[in-house]
Amino acid sequence: MADEENKNLIEIQKIISECGGKVGTLYDEGKVLSSIKFEYLDLKKLKLAENGVLQDLLQYNESCTTMDIEYCDEISSEWLNYFKHFDFQTIYINYTKMADETLSVFQNFKNLTKINLKDCGITGEGLKYLSNLNQLEDITLWFLKDFDCNNLKAFSNTTSLQKISFMNTPIDLTIFDQLSNLDLIDIYICGATDSDGKGISYLLNFSNLEILSLGKLQNYETVRELKALQNLERLTFGENTITPDYIDVLGELQNLERLDLHKPFKSKDIKKLKKLLPGRDIYLD
Repeated sequence: MADEENKNLIEIQKIISECGGKVGTLYDEGKVLSSIKFEYLDLKKLKLAENGVLQDLLQYNESCTTMDIEYCDEISSEWLNYFKHFDFQTIYINYTKMADETLSVFQNFKNLTKINLKDCGITGEGLKYLSNLNQLEDITLWFLKDFDCNNLKAFSNTTSLQKISFMNTPIDLTIFDQLSNLDLIDIYICGATDSDGKGISYLLNFSNLEILSLGKLQNYETVRELKALQNLERLTFGENTITPDYIDVLGELQNLERLDLHKPFKSKDIKKLKKLLPGRDIYLD
């Protein structure tokens, strides 16, 4: 079977190349297809239903647990439906246009644990289709300029969710008040707003939070509230966010094991922090 799969892999690479794209695949030791990647491809030209070799490959490789689509023209519900019998656990759709409705197909992948969506044009309305994925642990939403963060309410009862990541996606920290039912342990936020100056307080509901990355805040004095998070081990502030004026505030976070800072902090500021937080790993990037 492995030889047959390898033969068909050569054929699929040829077919995709003829459509102007390329495919990358990863194998485990048994030569079973475990991951498939499409990139730089006009998916509409890759007519899966009309291609016997490709269709055969898809049918007997249900061991494939990861799909990665990058820099393709557009992905539709119809195209993604060809993979509905796969047991995907991880899906990446990056820099590829997609409608919110296409997220409805994700409901077929009951064992999804990780979803990574970057610059795909969704508004977040389709997140409602993901709310019943009870294995979902990790979701990344980056570079979604038309995103409405109120749609995150769809995850209010997705209690399996542990990690959530935003970069340059419109997020107001107040939305975390709607997600207080979750047991998040890792939150990454870059480019959020802090409309009422109480953003930190909305994170205090996540008592098991271990890793937190933050961008700009309206009021950095509220950082000292993080002392209440007894399990917080790692805190990161992005470039040109918190300033050395708040060294004393950071020095109160005695539960931290690691602190990552950027400009405008300087080496002298790190030395002062190391005195306030002895034995901690403090880095200046």
